[in-house]
Amino acid sequence: MRLTLGVVLLPLLSATLALAQGGPKVEVFGGYSFLRASPAQSGAFTSDGWDASVVGMVTRWLGAEANVSDHYGTSPQDIGGISPNPLGTPIPYATGFAFLFGPHILYNRASRLAPFAHALVGGVRGKGTNLSTDIACGPALSPCAVSRSQTALGMMLGGGLDWRLNRSSSIRLIQVDYQRANFTGNPQNNVVVSAGLVLTFGN
Repeated sequence: MRLTLGVVLLPLLSATLALAQGGPKVEVFGGYSFLRASPAQSGAFTSDGWDASVVGMVTRWLGAEANVSDHYGTSPQDIGGISPNPLGTPIPYATGFAFLFGPHILYNRASRLAPFAHALVGGVRGKGTNLSTDIACGPALSPCAVSRSQTALGMMLGGGLDWRLNRSSSIRLIQVDYQRANFTGNPQNNVVVSAGLVLTFGN
């Protein structure tokens, strides 16, 4: 996971530093994130984590965004039902690391309160556990836990509101997104709420 995070973040940081040297405006966001996941074949669960993004502005109102996030915590929904064939049972993956890209639209950035919207697509990494009775694990009657992970196609649609402190920094009061994670056999329709600090570089 650390290697994957480094591969994603290093190019973003390099691009930010390059563009910040008198180039087009670049915005960098980082903060807390809350996720409510709703798997199609199991109950909803929640988890906490972080959200970060880099936006390079193409025009005064249109930019290109790269977004990464991760959510942690163990939920009872991480455990699927006892199955003689764990590979044939839909599993409620706990949504974790996501890497998404797409357009970012700003409105009235010069004002104190500035709304925005974005539409992102990419990958979402999930993990989960099933209990299997066909794998020897201690006493004959004790099922064995089988953990699995999957990277699925994901998308995120939403927006938020920034409160400008000065020319180079803003507070992201709220960001609310609908996130779709197409895990095999058990897709999720999630809601992600984030807040944090936005730093602005460039002209």
